[in-house]
Amino acid sequence: MFQPQGCGGRFLAWFEAGAKGVGHTTFVALYELCSGIPWRQVGQNANRLLRVKSAGNGSLMRCAPVALLHYCDQERLVRDTLNRSIITHWEPRAG
Repeated sequence: MFQPQGCGGRFLAWFEAGAKGVGHTTFVALYELCSGIPWRQVGQNANRLLRVKSAGNGSLMRCAPVALLHYCDQERLVRDTLNRSIITHWEPRAG
């Protein structure tokens, strides 16, 4: 079962461990997450701080695990993929 809060926590642990190759949008969102901002808001904050330049491919690269988890349930696949995306990439085009 996909849990966005747990996913955000794993992103945060990865980030705090010195993650390599973090894109600008992901960096800003995870920095916000480090500050205690809830997972549901950090992507939106990054989008605002970057002046709507947050439609990168960072969230696309993380779709495969959700697709494998929900390949037989399209509704959950779409919902969970979008929830995983908005943690870092709130811009609708990224979703």
